[in-house]
Amino acid sequence: MGESEEQRLGRYLRQAVAQVVQARERVAELEARESDPIAVVGAACRFPGGVRSPEDLARLAADGGDAMSPFPLDRGWPADLHDPDPDAPGRTYVREGGFLPDAALFDHGFFGISAREAATTDPQQRLLLEIAWEALERARIVPATLRGSRTGVFAGVMYGDYGRLPGTDARGLEGHLVTGVAGSLAAGRIAYLLGLEGPAIALDTACSSSLVALHLAVRSLRSGECDLALAGGVAVMSTPDAFTGFARHRALAPDARCKPFAADADGAVWGEGAGLLVLQRLSRARREGRPVLALVRGSAVNCDGASNGLTAPNGRAQRAVIRAALADARLEPAEVDYVEAHGTGTPLGDEVELRALREVYGAARGAGRPMPIGSVKANVGHAQSAAGVCGVLKVVEAMRTGLLPGTRIAGPLSGHVDWGSCGLVVARESGPWPDSGGPRRAGVSSFGFSGTNAHVVLEQAPDEAASAGAASGGTASAGAAPGEAAPGGAFLGAAPAEAPPLEAPPLGATPATAARAATPALWPVSGRTPGAVREQVARLAGVAGSPHDVGHSLATTRTAFEHRTALVDGGPPGPVDVVPEHPRTAFLLTGDLPHDADPRVHPVFTAALDEVRAEAARQDPARAKAPETTRFAVQVATARLFASWGVTPDLLIADAAATGHLTGALDLPAAVRLLLAEPAETPHPDLPGALAAEKITTALVVGSCDPAPDVVLVPALGPDGPRAAVTALGRLWSRGAAVDWTAFHAGSGARAVDLPTYPFQRTRHWLDTAPATGTGALAERLTEPGADRRALVLAAVREQAAEVLGLADTGGLGEHRPFHELGFDSFDAVELRDRLAGLCGAPLPPTAVFSHPTPAALADHLVAEVLPAPRPPGHAEVERLERLLVELPPERAAELVDRLRALTVPDDLRSASPDDLLDLIDAEFGRAH
Repeated sequence: MGESEEQRLGRYLRQAVAQVVQARERVAELEARESDPIAVVGAACRFPGGVRSPEDLARLAADGGDAMSPFPLDRGWPADLHDPDPDAPGRTYVREGGFLPDAALFDHGFFGISAREAATTDPQQRLLLEIAWEALERARIVPATLRGSRTGVFAGVMYGDYGRLPGTDARGLEGHLVTGVAGSLAAGRIAYLLGLEGPAIALDTACSSSLVALHLAVRSLRSGECDLALAGGVAVMSTPDAFTGFARHRALAPDARCKPFAADADGAVWGEGAGLLVLQRLSRARREGRPVLALVRGSAVNCDGASNGLTAPNGRAQRAVIRAALADARLEPAEVDYVEAHGTGTPLGDEVELRALREVYGAARGAGRPMPIGSVKANVGHAQSAAGVCGVLKVVEAMRTGLLPGTRIAGPLSGHVDWGSCGLVVARESGPWPDSGGPRRAGVSSFGFSGTNAHVVLEQAPDEAASAGAASGGTASAGAAPGEAAPGGAFLGAAPAEAPPLEAPPLGATPATAARAATPALWPVSGRTPGAVREQVARLAGVAGSPHDVGHSLATTRTAFEHRTALVDGGPPGPVDVVPEHPRTAFLLTGDLPHDADPRVHPVFTAALDEVRAEAARQDPARAKAPETTRFAVQVATARLFASWGVTPDLLIADAAATGHLTGALDLPAAVRLLLAEPAETPHPDLPGALAAEKITTALVVGSCDPAPDVVLVPALGPDGPRAAVTALGRLWSRGAAVDWTAFHAGSGARAVDLPTYPFQRTRHWLDTAPATGTGALAERLTEPGADRRALVLAAVREQAAEVLGLADTGGLGEHRPFHELGFDSFDAVELRDRLAGLCGAPLPPTAVFSHPTPAALADHLVAEVLPAPRPPGHAEVERLERLLVELPPERAAELVDRLRALTVPDDLRSASPDDLLDLIDAEFGRAH
């Protein structure tokens, strides 16, 4: 029977209502996304004057610092670059600028880049890599967790002059230079190395580049194109072209001091720098417990269009972009407290900008409440494609601290506006942020000589506890240390119902909270190198926050690298371990509680002791405290304690009853019955052999064990109770064991705090010397008497690989380490192939290095398949004789032939060895030859 008309109508109406509801939900979602402010959750930077963090920049500006310095001496610039004549070819009339003194330094190993490739990589790309990592760390984001995510990178960069200074020797490096100086890779290299799959855009709008990058990142976040974004810019001058070129235009301040809005403003001052912001929608930042530093309320970008000149500023366009940014922020000009102006200190630029600011902001404030303005260029110079983000960083820190830095100028102000009536005032002295009765707000301008203008409106971060850092156990980021496997396995997985739960309770949920809070704090510290570990330990000495705050933050917001140490309660560090290639952990629970051990280890430990004794007392009260019962209880309690912290063994060795219980074969009553029936200790005659057979690298020990090769023994218990157990946990982690940090910190009240960023171990990489080239003929060396063919070939492979990578020696090139782990890419592989082909005197296929992917494998291939087979004894001496005959003058050669004929009598010939022949040659002809 078909549907009636009434049924069809009802079905249609239900579908229509459902579609309307879906449409409304979609509209609400889009409106919420559009209105959701964009939060700045992290930031990092480098600017002149020793500025290595946003806090450094704020201090420099607030103190009125002057970051100008002479031209750098380590970039190959002409020593006679200065000339007072503005028209002197190849010279400039200024002597200083705002330079990054360590632009040539880079920790290439940290990023898996060979020294050779690092030397061909634009220092701007290298700087962005470092501050991208730092910005994410400061946002409490473990970079590895972003792999495969929709995270965008938006980087402003305007220079592409690296490697172009006359006289730079880049022979043999052309392949790497293709990517090393490509502007697009300023963003692409970050995305590649971190595995980010959102937009990766490098852009050049000249001086406004970094603020335009911020604008694009905000748009991308609002549209849902990405969920997180890195935005900013970089400028490093590898050549002095900016100084020599603008000197012709007389556009530079002769004293190299920027004087924004001053009557004596006389030109720009070129500077360098790099800055990146980490951006996220506010709602998501709150959910994830990010530190919200400020909000981006609105932004806008436009262009001068057809104005007075290609590079001349356009006041009408500047007014328009400011108004557009305010409209995007849904704010009126009077609701903004301060403007960080473009403020280059050029007479024309200042005049045009002041009039634009007067007509938008000044007109809304009036003479009675003028708008403070300023420019950080007075301190660090014009950082060009990093200038806009420099201004943003200054403002964000000022809003956070409530201290508005002054603008470093002296003397009267510009006469281009009437300061008494224009509604503007230059903030010349540092002081409190002006109180408007609402959240602090500021505008930031950046105008490019390309004609592209940008303005951003920032707002103070909302004062919410969620922004200050998540409590331990309350966020998804807590758990196994970044880069480690989550704890798991079957160990204790079949624990009986009577056993206490191993998972930590919610914060504050049990009477054991106070006892857990008394557990010593553990600081897991790691690095790519032992030196980095030691430097990070030193940096941690001044960190604010409780020891548990620091430990929780290290465990959940920092990457766990291969070199590790651990500190208990911030005390002296343990040894710096290197995580074994295949870490395997054993629990050797073969002994009693040490006589000097404090049993008050931890609530989990104590609860296990009490539970075992209670069960033993129930079954046989007379033996509840017998030595064998205590021994069993200690073994169970130790295993439960470390399992509660997420440590599960690859090998368990304990007495029979404890083994049965801990592996889930026996519940506790059954294990106690077995113990009481057969209380004898389980024999363990060959513990070192058992460890070796299971390839154990680290063993947690209760009792005694003879040393085993390549196994680190870690005592679980000691006289200081909780500290001994926590020390053991730290050593296990240092040796590669996974730890459940959420469980460890449960009940401690620990919260995330700001930590020092990674201590990069930087060395110099700059294109100013000729690359090393290999010498020596490998095939010839193999003909030497007694030559160890494989050892010689392997040494040659390692030597050439080190030269390709730009290493000083072969120390780090293990013969069994894959080339890709050593930092080789396709360019390196081709060059190594070419070098070895020349040494071998034979062609090698293009895939030789990848087909034989370790130095040892490649050496074996060369010995077996490429190099000539060993020649019989004496063959080399005969060849030497032949060469001598060719090289000698005819009359001397004839004499030698005559002497040799005398040896052709069969008996003499048979008795004459190759050495006899050569002795003859050396004795008779050596001096002449």
